[in-house]
Amino acid sequence: MTSPTTGPVLTAPSLRVATTGEQWVSYIKGDLKQVQAAAQQWVRDTAAREIQNQINLGNSKEYVAIVDGSRTKPVSQAEQRVVVFFVSAILARNLSKAKNVLRRAILRVSKRRTGLLSEGWVWAIQRGRRGSVTLLGSELPAKLELRPGDALILGPRANYAWYVNYFASRKQAFVPAEVRRARKGLKSRRKRPPRGFGYLAYAARQLRSELRQIGVSVWPSFSTVWPPAGRMITKYGAPMLVFRVSNRLRHMH
Repeated sequence: MTSPTTGPVLTAPSLRVATTGEQWVSYIKGDLKQVQAAAQQWVRDTAAREIQNQINLGNSKEYVAIVDGSRTKPVSQAEQRVVVFFVSAILARNLSKAKNVLRRAILRVSKRRTGLLSEGWVWAIQRGRRGSVTLLGSELPAKLELRPGDALILGPRANYAWYVNYFASRKQAFVPAEVRRARKGLKSRRKRPPRGFGYLAYAARQLRSELRQIGVSVWPSFSTVWPPAGRMITKYGAPMLVFRVSNRLRHMH
């Protein structure tokens, strides 16, 4: 949602008489100050009103507002422009495709077709940065409410998930263009080429761009305490995707 670009119209006296050039310039400067102040207030009032209207229409109360290019500046101090991203729509879209992105990446490198690794991913939530982790299951609850600092975790049931992720990085199944160029330049000098990355980092890259707009970061992580995978067969634990909600998330009361 973007606040409209048209602003308020100056209301000036129908007749003003200036006897000197300085007096005329003074009138103009006064008018400009009036327009600037009125325009800034109009932007603030319009943004606040439209945010509330969108919430009344069903958007989430959580949103990210970029005010005059800043993610931290309050709407009440807006001067020129307010751009709002409502968390629910963007987050729901990216979370719903997260499993498919992972599955496609895994099938590019995995020789096992049992379905446990490609299909057996479950969700968990951590309330706050130091809160306990609660398993949610294969699907996210329809009315899940996220607060600043909360994290959603997407982890595997397969206890061999780490091996496949490591294999993908060693095989260089996923190598970004900038790394490929660097590798090509190093080849003639017989140096070890830059490594690729695993399917988890690849999936994070695919999901990161749009989530960044709403203050949600996503990155690959590992945990040796992950009950769905049972007893770990590697000391590195289970690989997982972590979606963390920024503390800068705004909430309409």
